[in-house]
Amino acid sequence: MTHTNGSWVTRAGGPEGMHEAHAARGASSVCPENTMSAFRRAIDLGADGIEFDV
Repeated sequence: MTHTNGSWVTRAGGPEGMHEAHAARGASSVCPENTMSAFRRAIDLGADGIEFDV
């Protein structure tokens, strides 16, 4: 199951209670999309992974 919330994508699945938060285009709500600053900020905010466009 996938839930989206702004620029964050959360996937629920795997072992009971396990969730991962992936930042779509980085932390694009506070930085320009698809930039290194957005990716770094997403990691600083606790994202488990990032998704980017090429």
